[in-house]
Amino acid sequence: MIDCRNMTFSPENAQQRLKRAAQIFGRPVLMRILGFALVTFLGAKRSATASLLGLPFESLRTTLRVVLRDGLEAFEDRRRRAKSVLLPAPTPMVTKASIREEDRSLVVDFGVHGLCMKIPLDNSIQKRTILLSMLNSGLLSAEEVAHGLELSTAHVRSIAKALEESDVHVLLDKRRGQARDYRMTSEAKALLIQQFAAHAVTGRPISSVVLGRELNPRLATSLSERTIRLYIEKLGLSLIAKSLPDLVQLLKKNSSR
Repeated sequence: MIDCRNMTFSPENAQQRLKRAAQIFGRPVLMRILGFALVTFLGAKRSATASLLGLPFESLRTTLRVVLRDGLEAFEDRRRRAKSVLLPAPTPMVTKASIREEDRSLVVDFGVHGLCMKIPLDNSIQKRTILLSMLNSGLLSAEEVAHGLELSTAHVRSIAKALEESDVHVLLDKRRGQARDYRMTSEAKALLIQQFAAHAVTGRPISSVVLGRELNPRLATSLSERTIRLYIEKLGLSLIAKSLPDLVQLLKKNSSR
């Protein structure tokens, strides 16, 4: 118990300080705090404390019990909406990350004041590392990551677990390169170049979505949008997309002379 017998008390100071405290906490809350301190810390009798502070005995007894169970909030009158002892807990800012393709990049939008990260579509390890890390952190769903990486949801969950348990090296493809492109055959490459050139010259879209829609019915195998984008870059087709129409017009002009 705290022994206050040798301490000096000032009634004048007490009145001034009680008045200021009552303005901040409100008199009912202040009386509950004093009652709790006298009974709990100084060992005062509950009945005498209730009489001294002008509190109903049952009210003081309830306050003592509930404060020890619930903490500071118990000093409040819970029927009131406004709280004077504790500030309301800040409302957590709920943000939702998302991903999308834009300008040959995969854009990770964090949902906070336009905060975004752009990852080149061809940077496969970088894409996997960032998206799988966001999946492991709960910022993206497995379905969103699977769509962004063009993988199955089950495979995404598997490699996300491997990344969490190990490190980025688990995302590296340790297989030796293939001796030939089994899916992207010479015929497929030729048709891709032909289709790309025809679209570029006539001003039609040259996106992987549009090219795939027209290429796949002509091929024995189906090419994904990712594969088409990859070979557009490998073959350097994107470098001639703007200059090809001008070159064709120049050749036509010269041939008519």
